Amino acid sequence: MSSEDVSRPKYSCIPRRYVMIALTAIVGVMVLPVRNTLEVVRRYIDDIDISNISRSIASMEQCKELGKIISIDLPYKEIHTKKYNLNDEVMRSLPMFQIPGFIVAHFVAAIVSDKYGAKHVVGVAVVVLSVCMIFTPVLIQSSDANINVLRFVMTLEGIGEGALTPAIACLIAHWAPPGEIGALSSLSLGALYSGNIISNLVTETMIIKSEDWTLPFYVYGGLLVGVFLIWHLAAFSNPHQDPRISPAERFYLDMEMKGIVDHRNKKIPLCQILMSLDVWATAIIFSVFIWYWIFLAFYLPRYMNVVWKVNMRQSGMWAAGPFVLMIITGVGFGFLSDWVVNYHLINVATMRKVCTNVGCMGPALYMVAATHAGCHRVIGEAMCIVGMGLMGTTSAGIRLVIFDVAPNYAGFLAAFCETGGHIGTLFLPPLINKIVPNDTLEEFQRLFWMFFIIMTVANLIFVLTCKADLKSWNQPQRPRNPDTPRSWLMDLSLLNLIFMKTDEHMKIIGSGVGNKDEDNKKTYRRRNERKQGRIYAHGRGLQRENRRKRSKKLGRREGDGKRKSKDKVENAEGKRLMEWIEENGWEVMNGNKQGDEDGE
Repeated sequence: MSSEDVSRPKYSCIPRRYVMIALTAIVGVMVLPVRNTLEVVRRYIDDIDISNISRSIASMEQCKELGKIISIDLPYKEIHTKKYNLNDEVMRSLPMFQIPGFIVAHFVAAIVSDKYGAKHVVGVAVVVLSVCMIFTPVLIQSSDANINVLRFVMTLEGIGEGALTPAIACLIAHWAPPGEIGALSSLSLGALYSGNIISNLVTETMIIKSEDWTLPFYVYGGLLVGVFLIWHLAAFSNPHQDPRISPAERFYLDMEMKGIVDHRNKKIPLCQILMSLDVWATAIIFSVFIWYWIFLAFYLPRYMNVVWKVNMRQSGMWAAGPFVLMIITGVGFGFLSDWVVNYHLINVATMRKVCTNVGCMGPALYMVAATHAGCHRVIGEAMCIVGMGLMGTTSAGIRLVIFDVAPNYAGFLAAFCETGGHIGTLFLPPLINKIVPNDTLEEFQRLFWMFFIIMTVANLIFVLTCKADLKSWNQPQRPRNPDTPRSWLMDLSLLNLIFMKTDEHMKIIGSGVGNKDEDNKKTYRRRNERKQGRIYAHGRGLQRENRRKRSKKLGRREGDGKRKSKDKVENAEGKRLMEWIEENGWEVMNGNKQGDEDGE
């Protein structure tokens, strides 16, 4: 082996952006088992037979004659272990203790991720979740399932889960180019839905096979430790920090994200974000969607128990069916949106609105129809499963708007847009108890109609106001270093370059002195053009030098003949400038000395 082969850097054979998306997907798979394991384990450690809860709750004969059912019961086995007295009302309110820590961690993680990078934010969140999983059985056994201990554990889990969402959004923004953002983000989010399947099926199987309810906690906790080690070694906040990325892929990502994503540290423009209509429209529909999602997760099982006598927690169909459909619709619409937008069949805003309409209005409409199916359980269950499955299309809708509007601050926008829905969750229990005090079918129908109306209003606001275009405040304002000398070449170009717009017959002369607002606009335009790789001509002095060289080469004197104003500039930078000027409908007039063409 030669010394050149030893010293040659080794790059990944798989594109690093796909590796990063796979790592975020692995993290997402582990989130839902952490959240749902305690709920599954409760069936085996509570001294009340939870397997018979559906029969006790459904004492009111809502349906005299029940139709067939498409659900398949999950296996259940009584294990010999110590039982604890877990109050049903207290356990039902236990997930609400995740919300405060979730919201605080949401914004802290978003600010740190957007400003410094998201790698270590995700690492810390994974460590917190692994500690919660490993020590939960110990705390339950040592405290006899004290409710305050369980509340403390749920608060820690909320902190860990709250930090993941904005951090992963930030990572996707820095690794997924605009042409692949739909497919890559939907793959990452699809892993979150697959976590529901694992928590519902695998957790139950582990407990039955081992006859030990503590095993899932230790297995998931150990897996999270392994995920942290892999993440720490293989993940990076952006392509410029990754030593394994090939130069070709880094160049491709830089060109695709030029002028869109800034990998350097930056401050969050809070005032501009709060004044953006697109941000508020997205926040409204996103919050209502999250609110509706949590409502279905907590109260759809109650409706099915009372009306249809179906224990949703024990149903194999409900453990996997809706989430498989979410993965299919989410990934499918993600790839479809990229294909449609890249081939310019539909603009970005229209595609986002179509996917949002399907993902928000579809579930609301199907759930209302399911409540009016009466006692026909097959029709009702099918409508509920299809309705929940359509929620996956939001992966190509509202979840992508934050990347369209301001990818540099995707983490903060994700936290801001989701927070309203999680705050609204705190008001769900009293609201539901007020609307559905007696658990009758008519009360549930009114409840689902109320959510349908709220979703319709929020969706209408989003469709009418959101443009899903890149905002000017996405590009961070960076002051120029005063110690850096100003380029005389740029000054020369600003002093001598004259533009005239053909349709308005207006001349704009870059003299450096003039209206302050106009100067600010010019400075902003010049800064953006430089960032997009466009090169300005170097003024009349450079053009005169090129004429002199050309005249000498052709054996003519410098003053022979007059060049017209539309002659091509000979240097490569001037050619690129002329092409850009002609594309935008401008003409170039060379600056002239006194007594030159202007004086004629």
